[in-house]
Amino acid sequence: MMLASSVRAQCERDDRTGRDVIEDPEAGEVFCVRCGLVLVQRPITLQAERRAFTAEEAQQRSRTGAPSRFSMYDKGLSTVIDPAARDAYGRVLSAQTKATMQRLRRLQSRSNLNESVDRNLFQAMLHLNRIADRMHLPDTIRQRAAVIYRKALAADLVRGRSILGTVSASVYAACRSSETPRTLKEVVEATGMPKKAVARHYRLLINSLDMKMPYPDTFRYLSKIGSKVDVSMKTQALARQLLTEADEKKIIPGKDPNGIAAASLYLACVIENEKCTQEELAKAANVTEVGLRNRIRELRARLRPDAPGRAHWTRA
Repeated sequence: MMLASSVRAQCERDDRTGRDVIEDPEAGEVFCVRCGLVLVQRPITLQAERRAFTAEEAQQRSRTGAPSRFSMYDKGLSTVIDPAARDAYGRVLSAQTKATMQRLRRLQSRSNLNESVDRNLFQAMLHLNRIADRMHLPDTIRQRAAVIYRKALAADLVRGRSILGTVSASVYAACRSSETPRTLKEVVEATGMPKKAVARHYRLLINSLDMKMPYPDTFRYLSKIGSKVDVSMKTQALARQLLTEADEKKIIPGKDPNGIAAASLYLACVIENEKCTQEELAKAANVTEVGLRNRIRELRARLRPDAPGRAHWTRA
């Protein structure tokens, strides 16, 4: 037995804590010494796993399995029969035992995809992981998109509609809800679906699941575009000041965040005499040069022209 220094427990009868509370790791209980009242049963240990320096050691010393993941059709909880023809002691199985295990393995694989919902999730998660890999999305966005798709499947929104279209809309909704700078055009390029189809599925998800999407943060797109065209941090800081002033004057709402961020970067490059063409910025922001010039013209007209360094705007 050991003192329960890491377990916060208090006896309900004697109102005592500290050294009067003892933890029994074998029984998995925390109880009071004076009255014997069991305070906690089967407490969850928060200690770190034992150290391992190789993959084999990590597998041998691990006390738990892999965590459940929504991006797997079965959440990683299905039973898998090892195809190796050896038992737990490394001995070769007999021919009769091999045939039995092969038959059980075949029945197990069929039972995993017996329901139509499981088959739907199996195809959807394949599409989801492929799209996430192409777009280089973090695992949190992947799991959030899987949760959104599962909600759509439970609400019967996938029946009669494209699985790939619903998955694409789920990925875009996950990016929008987490304020990850990914545009609808990037999702379309990664999926190969028509833009109108993805937008239609996205509107269906938003309206049917009653999802509230935050307004896209233009400042996040600024860093993304600046890193693509290799603009200095000083210029990016000046572009951020221009965006802040544009936000105060209500110029940003209703505009494409990519276009307005690229326009502020171009004006900052003009002020700092840093070479960066409109073609490079338009390509990095995934907008047209005409749209970029319109945003530049609007910022140049509505921002304060008497600020230091803005006399060079006449060259823009």
